[in-house]
Order: sequence, then structure tokens, then C-alpha cells
Amino acid sequence: MFPRNAQQELPVDRVIQATIHRWLRKACIDAHDHPLRFVALTNGGFYLAPCVGTLRVRVGAQHHDLSMSGDAAGIVATMMALCELCGRANHRFDDVAALGYSDHYRRLRAHAGGHAESTAILAAVD
Repeated sequence: MFPRNAQQELPVDRVIQATIHRWLRKACIDAHDHPLRFVALTNGGFYLAPCVGTLRVRVGAQHHDLSMSGDAAGIVATMMALCELCGRANHRFDDVAALGYSDHYRRLRAHAGGHAESTAILAAVD
């Protein structure tokens, strides 16, 4: 699923993919049957996004119910997955993996800030 150069940079790409898929199933009401596309960012970040128009997304402690594009939902799911994986790596005292996940999170967060749906994305992840 990842391009060759991304596989070399990411420590456990199958774990990342599975975690993003789980977050999409958890947060997106109707994203289950849509294929995902890999989006490589110019700043070195990445995300997986469902190939679909608009989705209903429910995340957060208050269960925000937002409507956003598949692209924005993919950013949200990838950010949540990277955050979770960073926490797991910290719990295992795996500094190398934690730094990698947090670096990719920061790159995606920078991209999300300039996205057309940045308000909805940031509301979902904050």
C-alpha cells in the first residue's frame, strides 16, 4: 500500500495501516466499503483517505458529529492513529518509534492547518 520510499521510512507500515483502518471504522459511519488511497505530502508526511465524497464523522469525548470529505476524514483517522501509536511506543519505551510517529503527526498536522476543511479536522482531533 505504501510507496517504496515510505516503507523504508516507516517502522511498521502494516501496524499503521491497520490502526488507520480501525480509526476509520470507529469514527466514520459509512466509510467501510470504500477503497483507501495513500496521499504523500510535500513536507514528508502522509495519510490514507477513503475514496468517497462526504462522510459523517463522530470522534472525541463529546462525540462531535461532523460532516466532512473523505479526504478530511482520512486526515483525522491518520492523525488519531499516529497519536495512538506514539502513545503505545512511549508505553514500551521505544523512543525511535515514538519519535517517528510524532514526526509524521506533526507533518500531517501542519498540512491539516492549511486544508480547506481545517476547522472540522482540528475540531475532530482536539
